[in-house]
This record gives sequence, C-alpha cells and structure tokens, in this order.
Amino acid sequence: QGILEELEKYEFLDERPLLSIEFRGDLSDLATTTAKIRLETERFRRKGETYEISGLEARLSYDGLREAAKLEEFRLRDPNGELRLSGDWHQEANDFEFELQSSVDLTNLLGVYWKDRRLLEVVFFRPPSIEASGVVDFDLLGSEGAKGFPGEVLGQFQAERFVTRGSVFSGIDFGFSLAEDRVYLRNLRL
Repeated sequence: QGILEELEKYEFLDERPLLSIEFRGDLSDLATTTAKIRLETERFRRKGETYEISGLEARLSYDGLREAAKLEEFRLRDPNGELRLSGDWHQEANDFEFELQSSVDLTNLLGVYWKDRRLLEVVFFRPPSIEASGVVDFDLLGSEGAKGFPGEVLGQFQAERFVTRGSVFSGIDFGFSLAEDRVYLRNLRL
C-alpha cells in the first residue's frame, strides 16, 4: 500500500505506470515467501514540481528464506542522462549494500525531495558524473544521535564547467569517502 500511496504524489504525463507484484508462499510465514515487484513508467513528475523524469524502471525481489531483498535494477532517466542503482538488503543487519552510477541532473532531482537553498549555490552546465558503492544502515537512518551519513560510501565525482557564487570553474573531479560524520576527498582537481 505504501508504494501505491507514493505513486499518487506524481503526475504521469503519458500512460499510467505499470506495477506488477507477484507473491509465492504462505503469507503467514514470511520464511516461505518470495516476491517480485516490477515498476515501469515513462514521463512523469512530482505534483507541483517542474523537473520531469523521462522514464523509470525498477525490479525488486524478496526471498523470505534468506531474509533478503535484491534491488535488481533501478534505472531513472531524464533528458540529461540516467541514474542506475542496484543492491542487496539484509533483514538481520537491516542494511543496504549498493552500487550507483549517475549522469542525471542531480541538482534538480534532489531539489524535488530536499528543499535546501544550498543546492542552488552551484550550477553545473552539464550534470556531473557520479559512481559510488557502499552500505546504508537503516537502523541509523534518521535516528537520534546519528551523526552524518548512516553508513559508508566510496565513490568518484566528475563535472565539467560549473559556477558558484559568481565564479566559473572549468571542471572538478575527486574521489570521496563518507563514513558517518567523516568525509574524505582525494585527488581533488579543480
């Protein structure tokens, strides 16, 4: 039901989204249950927003015996590029190991969900390229006393020309690592 409620927050500009859910097993005993979810849609945007997504495809599977879920594919496209995300969720640890590649207009995509004026301080002439992998600990996500990022991430960031506070830069690239309240940058070239 949470998926359906979330879908109601969006305007679908072509056809309605395709949502397919397949369950197998005894729903009263999750250890016997397997599930597959598939979501596909073309052009859409969040109600009240102008940023438009060209398409979305997602495939998720759950294995009750292993107490794990697999995000087989999450692919979001906008006019500038695409974001790909895949990973594994482990119920016992309540964490999500992931890999991500992105060339979408991340500033506008994040701006739809995160209303922070600092996002407007940097304008990229072309969206940056980001590759990252890591783990998110859902027990720390949003918990009191949690500091910084709730897990660990290692990645690479590259961008061509951008402007911030009136200064134009020809590009930036760096490796990064996030772990709770620690942020590390390496090989920063501006």
